[in-house]
Amino acid sequence: MNGILRSFSLVATLLIGSAFAQWAPYVHPPYQSIYSVTTTAGAIYMVSAGQGVIKSANGGTVWSPMNTGLPAANTVESVHYNANRLFCGTHSGVYSSTDFGASWVLTNTNLPASSGTNFAKRFFHSSNATFAVYKASIGTGGGIWRTTDNGANWFSGNGGLSSNMVVYQLAEIGGVVYAATSVGLYSTVNLGVGWSAVPPANNFSFYAVQGTPSRMVGITAFGYRYSTNGGGTWTNSTFTGTAPSANDDCDLILYDGKYWAISGGGTSKVYRSIDGGASFSLYETGLQGADVIRQYRFRASGNRLYMGALNSLYGHPGTTV
Repeated sequence: MNGILRSFSLVATLLIGSAFAQWAPYVHPPYQSIYSVTTTAGAIYMVSAGQGVIKSANGGTVWSPMNTGLPAANTVESVHYNANRLFCGTHSGVYSSTDFGASWVLTNTNLPASSGTNFAKRFFHSSNATFAVYKASIGTGGGIWRTTDNGANWFSGNGGLSSNMVVYQLAEIGGVVYAATSVGLYSTVNLGVGWSAVPPANNFSFYAVQGTPSRMVGITAFGYRYSTNGGGTWTNSTFTGTAPSANDDCDLILYDGKYWAISGGGTSKVYRSIDGGASFSLYETGLQGADVIRQYRFRASGNRLYMGALNSLYGHPGTTV
C-alpha cells in the first residue's frame, strides 16, 4: 500500500511540475538583447548587445563581463563551448578561451576576414570537429569552417557546396551532420570534408533543421515542415492561429522530446510542437514585457532550455539529462 501511495505521489508531483512549467527570466541588469548563449558544467555564458560576453558562475544570480583580450564589446556576436574551450565570434575574428572566459586569444588561422557583415554567427560541435558558420555567402568568405584541434588551425568545410550558398544552421541527426542552406538541405558523413544534397530535388531554402532519423523538422522557404522519410518528402506543419513567415533569422531545437522554434525577424514569436512537428502552438508563457516581440537563440543544457530575448535570458525546465 505504501508503495502505491509513493507512486501516486510521484506522478502527482510530476504532473504539477509540468502544469507550472514555463519560461522564467534571469535578472541581469544592465545586460539586454541576448544574442547567444552557451554553458559549461558550472557556468552560463551569454552575449549581450554592446556588452560582449557575460558570465554567471552561480546559476544566474550574479553576472560579470568576461571580455579580457576580446575586441570592442559591441563587435561580439556569438559564444560557444565545445567541451574543451570557449569560442567567440566577433567582427575581428574568432577568439578562444581555455580559462573559462577569464582571458581570450585570437584563434583565427586560415579563417576568412571578419567584419560587420561576415563573422562567425554560430558554432557547432560534432565528434572531434568544431564548426564555425559564417554570416556571408560562401563565395564572399562565408559558409562553414572547421577545426579538429580546438582552433589552432581552421579549414574550409564547404566541399560540395556552391559559392552562392548561405549556410544558416547545422544539426546532427542520427550521426549525420546536416546543413540548412539558402539552396537546400545538405548532409555530410565525414565531418564537413564533403557535403551532398538531401535529396537533390529539395532545392528550396532551409533556414533550420532538427530531428531524428525517423522524424525531421525544418523551417523552410515554404514554412514549417516535417519529414518521415529522411528528407525525401516534406509535409507542411499546421499552426494554432496564424502561421509565422519563415526567414533566415529563425532558430529551431529538439529538446525534451519537443520541437521549439523562434520565428525570427523584427517581431518574432516562440512556438512549440509536442507531436513531432505536425503542429505548432504559440508558447510564450512567462515571457515578460517586450520579450514577447523579440527572441534570438536557444541553448539546451542538461534539464534546462535557455533562450535569449530582447531584455532577458530565459530558462525553461525539462526532463532531458
